[in-house]
Amino acid sequence: MTPTLLYAIVIIILNIAKLLVGPYPFLHIYEQPWYMSIVWIAVILGMATLLAWLLWLLNRAVGKRRGKA
Repeated sequence: MTPTLLYAIVIIILNIAKLLVGPYPFLHIYEQPWYMSIVWIAVILGMATLLAWLLWLLNRAVGKRRGKA
């Protein structure tokens, strides 16, 4: 999740400074209401957290199987 958060911070700052547009529709901060940018941030970081958690669970399950074999 850390790389996603760092990327988001840099890209959002560049968008706010009008040095960059996009590169994804959800980052077009001047073309949508401000609260939608907040919703998108929450959704994307939430999904990154969910994926990281699922990968952790999978890794743990595989590790337990290898230890028993």
